[in-house]
Amino acid sequence: MELQPMSTARIDFQDCDPFGHLNNTKYLNYMMNARTEHLRDFYGFDVYEHTEKTGNAWLVTKSRIAYYLPVTFNKKVLLETQLIYADQRRAMPQCIMYSEDKSLMHAILWVEFIYVDTRTGKPKKHEADLQNLLDQITVNKNKKIDELNFDETVKTISSNFRKSRNDNK
Repeated sequence: MELQPMSTARIDFQDCDPFGHLNNTKYLNYMMNARTEHLRDFYGFDVYEHTEKTGNAWLVTKSRIAYYLPVTFNKKVLLETQLIYADQRRAMPQCIMYSEDKSLMHAILWVEFIYVDTRTGKPKKHEADLQNLLDQITVNKNKKIDELNFDETVKTISSNFRKSRNDNK
């Protein structure tokens, strides 16, 4: 099972500022759209069908993003996602946006979600089959959410990326 699926997207004109740079808020859209597509295409899990069937969905409780290099209009980007944390009520994916050839890193995103009943707005536990899927695809199975540090992870990813890039020159 692929734990770090990747896909590409092209940056649309309407998502950019007058300088042709992708607007900061639009990074979230591209990254979360990629994760939704990865769930469907790699794991056979359609978020929208699930909500329609169960009446349950995820709401964002926190988001953190580190921006590195701007991405511009009409460029293709590579989006890599993974589930870095899940428990009975929460899920937290990570997404990294690279240039299409993976020579540049544009941004890193973490979004923490809480699972809720859409009819009541109250948090609830994931259904057993859903929890099983989350357990299978979570990369940090033995870590508690309080042990995950965004700033430290960003430094590590950035350092490893630079090292890898230098090793490939």
